[in-house]
Amino acid sequence: MNKLERLMHIKHAALYIEPELIGSDFERVKAAEEEWMRLVDELYEDNSLLITPRQYQAARTQFEYFLVLLEMTTDHYRREAGAENKK
Repeated sequence: MNKLERLMHIKHAALYIEPELIGSDFERVKAAEEEWMRLVDELYEDNSLLITPRQYQAARTQFEYFLVLLEMTTDHYRREAGAENKK
């Protein structure tokens, strides 16, 4: 799986758990939070040259910021792929 495919996998998983984060069932919210932390860790581990430790910590405390960081990272690799295709 290439970088963009991995990022899209993370995005789809994040969008899937998003409704669970605001639910009223404690166990489901807790499971969704654990999955969110796993996704943030995966994003950071795969892209630590682009994501700073401060961004990583912010993504672990704010789900919306995690989605923004995910989009910024995806855009970076899309631009990189576009530049490669122009060569």
